[in-house]
Amino acid sequence: MYKTAEIGRYAEQWGLAYLQHWGLKYLHSNFHCRYGEVDLIMLDQDCVVFVEVRARKHSTFATALESVDEKKQAKTILTAQHFLQKYPQYEQFDCRFDVIALDYYSVNDLINHLKKNSMDLFTQQTVNLQWIKNAYTM
Repeated sequence: MYKTAEIGRYAEQWGLAYLQHWGLKYLHSNFHCRYGEVDLIMLDQDCVVFVEVRARKHSTFATALESVDEKKQAKTILTAQHFLQKYPQYEQFDCRFDVIALDYYSVNDLINHLKKNSMDLFTQQTVNLQWIKNAYTM
């Protein structure tokens, strides 16, 4: 059985590969500070992109996207501000906050797709992928 942390790790690795596939450049992953964590920090031309990656099993409760609530958004914004202070070379760049949300029916199907870094998740009936650009703002 896969643990939540392992699923999250695979999802973040896949999210990185997915964003790089679409031309974003990697800056940092799992950036921690006292305010929280940002899963991925990418560069999209002249824009620093702070990305939250969420994977959730389909249920009647919150979807992966819905799990990025206002509290999580506030923590991510504070962490992003800390990142920009720590790396002043990016202070003048535009910023945005994206979410990659993976909802799945079967954890085995999800892990199999993520292990292969498969870009065909859009066509799979067992996994629902959403990439929300500008999911929230400061």
